[in-house]
Amino acid sequence: MLVRKMLGLGALALIGALPAHADQAKTTASGVAAAPVREGRAIEALQRMSRNLRTLDRFEVTSHSDIDRLDGAGQLLKFSNDVVYKVDMPNRLRATITNGRADRDMFYDGQQFTLYGKKLNYYATVKAPASIGELLDQLDTRYGIELPLADLFLWGTDDAPADRIQAARYVGASALGGKVCDQYAYRQGEIDWQLWIARGDRPLPCKLAIVDAGDPARPQSVMTYDWKLNPRFSASTFKFTAPKNAHPIVLNAAPAADAQ
Repeated sequence: MLVRKMLGLGALALIGALPAHADQAKTTASGVAAAPVREGRAIEALQRMSRNLRTLDRFEVTSHSDIDRLDGAGQLLKFSNDVVYKVDMPNRLRATITNGRADRDMFYDGQQFTLYGKKLNYYATVKAPASIGELLDQLDTRYGIELPLADLFLWGTDDAPADRIQAARYVGASALGGKVCDQYAYRQGEIDWQLWIARGDRPLPCKLAIVDAGDPARPQSVMTYDWKLNPRFSASTFKFTAPKNAHPIVLNAAPAADAQ
């Protein structure tokens, strides 16, 4: 999960010169990088967005992700995923993940969690805790499963303390999907990340980009978000009904860390 990793730890001619506040990190006369800048406005923007996320009762969010992976030949390959979340806080969730290889659905109704693999037509159901936050922790620690876009449920909680961010700055305005968003850049440890936040009284995340600066290949993940607030869901939205000839399987616990 990105927050736990981050906070637990095209031609230039077409866009013109970069604004002054988006130039490269300054160096001292000796060539040593200057101390990181931690702008209050960038921290405040992140906190405001996080507080807004925690006020949402029902929402549907669609995301497209492009994720870099290094293959055995040392080439960076880009993999794409589409994710649709339907959420009724605090304890109902439906996620549909489409990537053309292992399409799957996740259902959580406050009592049970079901993972359904569409192509293989298999499913696994386990007893679930009483809230989405507790579910995230259970899936991660017990089963080694990370829900996509889990950061949306962690920002604004104790799992995402802003005081661990080492560098933060405002980059500038950016047009995304017909709306203007403000772009911010953050750094913690060897993770560099950028966040685009919608302007107005609903400061929702528009886009998130993460770079693993500790890897020489600098793999990148980029996610965009399209929001629908206060949609109507039926009770069946979050209930799993096994399709015909679907095969139940057991969701095994992940190996203990000291056993690996």
